[in-house]
Amino acid sequence: MRKRKRNAYRRGAAMVEMAIVLVLLLMLTLGAIEYGWLFLTMQRITNAARQGARVAAPLGATDTDGEAVMTTLLAGVPTAVPDVTTSGAMVTATVTVTTSAVRLVNWDVLPAPATLQATVSMAKEGAL
Repeated sequence: MRKRKRNAYRRGAAMVEMAIVLVLLLMLTLGAIEYGWLFLTMQRITNAARQGARVAAPLGATDTDGEAVMTTLLAGVPTAVPDVTTSGAMVTATVTVTTSAVRLVNWDVLPAPATLQATVSMAKEGAL
């Protein structure tokens, strides 16, 4: 009789330990997925800014040409704000995205910046 009670207590303790470890592992896994998603989004907006500057850099191209390309590349990213400006011999493309709009899980325990921003500058072709 004593052996049965001891085994029942052991099984109960194992279940409690498993529940604690499973919650921690689940939080760790979801946190890694969340940060991976943010890094993927950051790479996407950086590539869009680079392509926008590349399109706006040739002689005769306008800022709106670069912004149109950036808008197309960022079609699936909500709250993306593309901006291309030309000042003198430089073209600067900037993309700003609100982080809360692209996060998979909005946990307040995971630190993340409020906005993701990518800026690329290139020389305007034919400008001195």
